[in-house]
Amino acid sequence: MPSVKSLFAWLALPALAMLVACAHSSSGEVAKSEAEEQLSTLYLRTCGGTRVEACFNRAGRHLKGDGLPKDEARAATLYELGCNGGDARSCAGLGLLKEEGRGVAKDEAGAAKLYQQACDRNVGEGCGRLALLYGEGRGVEKRQDQAALFFQRGCVHDDGLSCNNLGVLKLMGAFGLAQDVAGGMDLLVKACNAEVVSACLTLATEFQDGARVRKAPELAVSYFRQACDLGSKTACERATLPGSAAVAATPEPAPSAEDGAKLAEFRAICDAPGTGVGKGMGCYLMGVAYEKGASVKANPGRATVFYKRACDNEVPEGCEAMRRMLGLTPEGAPRPEPKQSVLESLRLDPARVTPARRVVPMAPATVLDSVARLGAACAAGRARACTRLGWLR
Repeated sequence: MPSVKSLFAWLALPALAMLVACAHSSSGEVAKSEAEEQLSTLYLRTCGGTRVEACFNRAGRHLKGDGLPKDEARAATLYELGCNGGDARSCAGLGLLKEEGRGVAKDEAGAAKLYQQACDRNVGEGCGRLALLYGEGRGVEKRQDQAALFFQRGCVHDDGLSCNNLGVLKLMGAFGLAQDVAGGMDLLVKACNAEVVSACLTLATEFQDGARVRKAPELAVSYFRQACDLGSKTACERATLPGSAAVAATPEPAPSAEDGAKLAEFRAICDAPGTGVGKGMGCYLMGVAYEKGASVKANPGRATVFYKRACDNEVPEGCEAMRRMLGLTPEGAPRPEPKQSVLESLRLDPARVTPARRVVPMAPATVLDSVARLGAACAAGRARACTRLGWLR
């Protein structure tokens, strides 16, 4: 049996070990704090800020000459400092300079590694640029399957160019992908909404030519207008209907206070948590507003997105409208018109808007037109119209 003294010593050992561990931990924390302080000082002196993100921002300013001397070599140094400090966007920025040989020696293999680093940390631009290298076999082995994969990853992480490139590949059935017109058009809409001019132009051309999708001059003009607004002079020249004059970039309409408030209500209904027809109706009416230019600038891409959300929330007319906006409804195909449907209540049947499939001038629309028509239908005794009107109040 151990003595009291030895027992006390045995019991004291864990406590001593804990004290030693605490001492080491404290020492480690001090060392970490000192290292962070040194990095903060480095970023402050070199990048003009105390955080690594400052290096990325300052590098961008040097590249553009935005308030700082235009200096690509300096930008490359700042991107390298930011990348080494853990900023993935800086890795992508340095990769681009290495790929193009701007400010540093041209090194496509080194660029690929930097893009991979950025992509692995969810920077969509890094994925998209790595996809281009795989597609062309620069700095890496030429592999179209890898290119398609990295375009997919880039698009998931909101890189508009990745969405555009993947959309074109699906539309054409290239790089080993099966042709998927619906999926390709959907990705091009996403890219156009992200202000990728080439995506808007591709959509416009598809609707103008009608080779893979329904020929729709009015949608072609809408996308040419959108590309025109993004600065494409060619699109401005083509954003016309037969017999019309060329257009300039269109300004944002100024809705009345009443229309603006009602549009905000619809948006809030659409963005509210949960699912269901009520939410879907809010999304559907937002789609109508963007398609018709009712109190907002006409934007077919945004209209398509809202129609898709309406479709996902049990509004069948949203599904039909989404397919129509993607050019997937064959010209001349019958369109469903169930009794007392949303389209009937709102009097927005596309066949009435464009009789005999011809584009005709439309009177200026307001976002309250749809609500007024629902109210009139409700007053006429249409129960479904009353129900749907209630969802919007």
